[in-house]
Formats: sequence, C-alpha cells, structure tokens
Amino acid sequence: MRKRIAVLLAGALIGMTGCGGVKVVSPEAGNSSQKAEFEKIKTPEDEKVVLNIVDWSDSTKDAREKLNEQFMKDHPNVTVNYTTLTQAQFNETMLSGIRAGDAPDLFPLPSTVTFSTAVSEGWFLPMNLYLEEDFFAQIQPEFLCENVTMKGEDVYLLPEAVDIPSALLFYNRALLEEVGAEIDPEKVTWEEFRQICEQVTENGDGKYYGMVASGAQKNRMDIELRAFSEVGGAKLGPAGQVFLQEEQTTFADPEVVQAFDLYQELYEKGCFHPDTASLTAPEARKLFGEGKAAFLVQGAWCIPVWEKDNPDLDFGVMKVPVNEKLPDGKLLRPFTKGWMGISANSKHPDIAAEYLKYLYSYEYQKKLMAQGGFVSVRGDLGEKDIENEHMRRYYQYAMEQSIAVPNPVAENGNIELVYSMIQPVVPDFGDIASSIFSGKEIYKKELKNYASQLQENLERSVETVKKQKDISLSDFNYKDGR
Repeated sequence: MRKRIAVLLAGALIGMTGCGGVKVVSPEAGNSSQKAEFEKIKTPEDEKVVLNIVDWSDSTKDAREKLNEQFMKDHPNVTVNYTTLTQAQFNETMLSGIRAGDAPDLFPLPSTVTFSTAVSEGWFLPMNLYLEEDFFAQIQPEFLCENVTMKGEDVYLLPEAVDIPSALLFYNRALLEEVGAEIDPEKVTWEEFRQICEQVTENGDGKYYGMVASGAQKNRMDIELRAFSEVGGAKLGPAGQVFLQEEQTTFADPEVVQAFDLYQELYEKGCFHPDTASLTAPEARKLFGEGKAAFLVQGAWCIPVWEKDNPDLDFGVMKVPVNEKLPDGKLLRPFTKGWMGISANSKHPDIAAEYLKYLYSYEYQKKLMAQGGFVSVRGDLGEKDIENEHMRRYYQYAMEQSIAVPNPVAENGNIELVYSMIQPVVPDFGDIASSIFSGKEIYKKELKNYASQLQENLERSVETVKKQKDISLSDFNYKDGR
C-alpha cells in the first residue's frame, strides 16, 4: 500500500499564530511555498531491518532493553539498535549527521534547536502518516499542541513524559546524621544549606563532600543555577525561552548573582566533590549513589537507578533551598516539550511507528511509573499510578514549589519565529554556571555580558520578524499566569 502526503516546508521563517494554524512564509519564498511529498512505506515482513534509535533516556535503559527484546520477539525480522547519550553529548554530536540526512530512524529534538526549525528543515515525518487517531487519543490533549509537537493537523513529535521541575535535591541521610544535621525537607534556607555542606565536607576529610554537580554538562548546570535563581525571586523561564521584565533581560539581576554567589562560596570552601568540573550527570549521580556527597541536584530519573544499583543508599528528597529574603520562593514549572520523532530519512518509518506503539503502550508506561522517575503523558495514567514513595515525594514537592504558566510559544507562534532566528550568545547561561568550577570568579562580568548581548540579539530578531508579523518585545514579558 502506498500513500502520498504533502507537507509544508517553509524555509527560514516558519511558525503558527496561536492554535489557529496561520502559515508564515519566509521573505525569500515570496507567496510561494515549498512542498515535499512523502510516500507511505510498507516494509515486507521478511525484509531484514535494523531500527536505529538514539536518545538520552539512560535512567530507563534497563526497561527499554526489555521492551526492545519483546519488540524483536514479536517482529523477528527487526533488530533494534538502541543507543543512549547524555543530552549534551547528543546536542554536540548528532546535529551534523541529522542535517546531512544521516539520522537514526527515531531520535529526539535536540534542546538547542527549535521545533519549527526542525520541521522547516524536514527532519521528521508527520506521524499521522503511519499512526491512527486512536493512538494519539491516548495522549493527554494538552501535550499535542501547535508549535510544540504539531504543525497544523500533522504531529511530528511525541513528548517523553510530563515535565516537572528536575532541580529538586536529593540528600544522603547517613552523611547528615554523622554531623548531627537535621533538616526539614520542605524548608531549608541557603544559610542552613551552606552550613551543612561545610560540616559534611569537614567531617568527610576527603572521603565525601557536601555536594556534587554535573559540572561538565552545561544543560544541567543551567537548570541548577536557574532553579536557585528563581527561588530567589528571578523569573528566568525555561532554557530555550526568554522571559523579560519590562522588556529587559534579567540574567544579571541581583537575584541571579546571589544564587551564583552561593555556589561560588561553596566551591571556594571545598564543599563540591573535587571531580565536579569533569562530571556528566550520570557520573555525578553515580558518585552520590556511592555516598561521596551529601547533596545532589537532579531529576526524579535518579530514583530507579539508585534503587537498583545502590539498594543500601538511604536517601531523601527535599525542595530547593530558599533565599532567606524570600522564604516562599517558587520555580517556574517547565513546559512539556516535544521529544521523539520519526526521521524523514528513515527507510522503515512504518517499523519506527510500530515501535512507538510499544513505547507508549499502557503496560510499558505504567511499568515506568511504578518504578519511579517518570510521569506518563497518557491520559489513563496519572499521579495515582506513582507507586514509588521517593517518586511520590519528588512529584509532590515539585508541584508545591513550582508555578505553572502557559507556554507562550504554544499561544503565539510568532514568538518561536523569533527564537528560530535569534543568534546564540557564547558563553551562554549554562557555560557561565559551569565556569564556577574553573577556579576563576568571572561569572559577574559574564552574566552582564550575556544579558546585554541576549537583549541585543532578541531585539534584532524581533525587529526582523516584526516586518511581517505582529510581534514586540512586550510579548516576551513575564506575566503571572501569563
């Protein structure tokens, strides 16, 4: 069976306005639009197929490998070749291959690329060419949204899970008990946190430290310092978007600098594990699991890994420590993003689509929720299905300490048009956060430069888009509840 589908590829300026689906064509394209046709492929059942899949979901790797075994058992002509990278490794190593047409059959959208850019460059096939409406009906409708996972009626990406804050802290109870430290996991101030880190580090005498972080993985350091800044009163928004205050960037504001000051002081006093600068997130997670640090900032995905690899680890979950000046400080809840898509260059997109049915099946998603570290996007699974006590506590604290705001990009596609054009600033916020572990106190100057350059680049991109679309800097202002 063969079927052709026409998909809009609209060059450099592509977007939608709101949920209405208004097409934007680049100035170079004039009034014409470029069309690409995809043939619906049906792979013969006896054809040998290698299905290549790459993502960064290392915390669910064991469960995925079992799923892969089941898929190959049910499809004996298929070999699943599954690779996990860190998100930073994926961003750094996969982009050139994707753009050259040498992409895996299934892969996620890099965090450094906008959804509209990926669609306009023809990275992904529309999934509805291979998946029926009943498949998409299983996903909570708010997660299949214009400019995030969809363009018009076409679905290009599926979200991995419900995004909740991934910057809460884990603490090692045994190390805290050794120094007589008692904490209220729902309310720890920066000063209390600083003192405990110093006490644990001194008591450890080189065997363990107050804290360990993913210093070599700038996306994680971005999340950590963004979280401490936001509980201190900053409204930065998620990485990849910019929230302004009175049409000005806020990355050099006092609330941000104070969060960096806290980390700098902890570093100067030797409270971070000495290998922190060279650690990826999985490596930092491993050291915490081995009892080498009292605190770690990471996501709930750590929970099933420790319970499997470090069954004797006595750990707890706590909210992000708060600045004494703002004891009720809140995080901005991250937006659930598009994740996995079918490569437009896949020779077996029908097999890739079949794999997605397994990946998003009730049985597999419920299994992930039961083991912890995961909240499914399926409509028939929710908080009630979280069986793991640590995960239940992480979810509870994450919801209590965060504010939900609607995704501006989903409401106004012209905003993503600006993001697709804006020139990146180097060093960026994550780079500056990681620089703390370099031994050079340069973050105050770098934050000022970053805020200034980002402001300039944002204004330039807004002016460019403004020539065709209704957009202004005020559209980027943070508003409570937006």
